[in-house]
Amino acid sequence: MTVHTNLRSVTPADFLARISIHHWQLRDLLCRGQNDALLYISQNSVNSFALSQREEAEPQVVASFGFEPRCLNSQNDLICVGGQENGQFSVCRNGHVRSLDLGGSINNNICLYEDQAIVSNNDHTLKHVDLASTSLVNCTALPTAVNHTSISPSESNLISVGDRSELYYFSRSSGGWSITERLEASTDSLFTTGFHPTRPIFAAGSQDGSLLLWDQRFLSTPFKIIYSTRPHQPSGAVRSIKFSPAPLDLLLFTEASGYAHLVDIRGELFEEELLRVGRREIAGCCWRSDGARLYVGCADGISEWSISGRDRLVFPAVKLQ
Repeated sequence: MTVHTNLRSVTPADFLARISIHHWQLRDLLCRGQNDALLYISQNSVNSFALSQREEAEPQVVASFGFEPRCLNSQNDLICVGGQENGQFSVCRNGHVRSLDLGGSINNNICLYEDQAIVSNNDHTLKHVDLASTSLVNCTALPTAVNHTSISPSESNLISVGDRSELYYFSRSSGGWSITERLEASTDSLFTTGFHPTRPIFAAGSQDGSLLLWDQRFLSTPFKIIYSTRPHQPSGAVRSIKFSPAPLDLLLFTEASGYAHLVDIRGELFEEELLRVGRREIAGCCWRSDGARLYVGCADGISEWSISGRDRLVFPAVKLQ
């Protein structure tokens, strides 16, 4: 359902940034760093863009690597990237870079929690990395190439997706992580996942252009399916999912090109607003830490929309400014 009166679509603020898309399906190349700086991949480097400084901001190189990263994630002062060959993996903390090869194939995604990384690899494994020692400590086998993994806010559950239409739901015990549910999700491969920050909800996005939402208390079937503007077309594949910070109850997801979607998940209507970026290839999306702004990255720049957070907290509507 499209919002008719609650949302107000306006032209975003645009900032020049060269984001390198090194893989046609992997589009989670923009994330939030310390002090709400935006981090993105540019050639073989991670650049930082301090948009809090507005017009005075200029992208700065944070770290360079011996390979062109395919995936990126950040937590506190930590930045991790993964590469194409032999599980290339690097950790940057306070400007110091440590690297190792995890083995296998391309690293498709990096999930961070505590002082550990869970790396989704094309060799059908999750690779568990201790970030303090930069060492591989364990591998978890899956029945398919793994494209994306997310961890729940309680850190008690994982969801992983890959080149099958199944979603793998993990539970954590003293013995480690184990698959407790296999959920049939879509008609094609799945490429992105995410957990709501406070509610028992998670989402997955598919190559077929569907975004699926589950309630962790009722896993048998998704409680909501939302479609992109071009289902079953490569340009309409769902590539990146980001829930807003609490308590806004918004969900942002991107298509491969042209459109991002802002979805109100607070009520039962799931109203959505289309955010247009022209015919550009989309590289990723993220939120500011307070939810007041959202960002969509493309190969040639970053677009910013502002959210009226005060209205969102008081009224059920959301306004783009």
